[in-house]
Amino acid sequence: ATRANDPRLVAALHNTVGLVAKASGDARLASEQYELAVRALEPVAEANDPDLTSALSNWSDALAHLGDFAQARPLAERAVARDRAYFGAHHPSYASSVMSLGSRLMEAGELEPAERAQREALDILTDVHGADSVAVIAPHHNLAIVLAQRGQLDAARVHAERAMTLSNQHRG
Repeated sequence: ATRANDPRLVAALHNTVGLVAKASGDARLASEQYELAVRALEPVAEANDPDLTSALSNWSDALAHLGDFAQARPLAERAVARDRAYFGAHHPSYASSVMSLGSRLMEAGELEPAERAQREALDILTDVHGADSVAVIAPHHNLAIVLAQRGQLDAARVHAERAMTLSNQHRG
């Protein structure tokens, strides 16, 4: 087999076209390309291959942008399971996957599990990077959104203000 037929190269190329499509605002093309990346990797990927996990997560995000939350969620769940198996439950990559799953749950109106996911991501990233790290801005922001949607406005405000404070501190 030539390098051009290498499933990993084919998947990387599809992933790159997907990234360009996403950056260009073409979520449909991005989704199609990420799906092709997943399909290329599935037959050759090792049990916890991070490239396949990344492609699953990218595809999930693209589907969510298209409003296809029913198909996006199981992909996000697969990415979480794979990242946990590969990196462990206290790794930033796992936290990122959990945060994405939390977003998929929030989009589907499953607010209690979405809150749990965002809290888990925040806890991991705080433990790894510290409470004042730029890495905790996104989970604070996401937690503020889900708490506001749940009607917990005081708690939402705390997380929104923390995200804003950290953002201001890290902008210099």
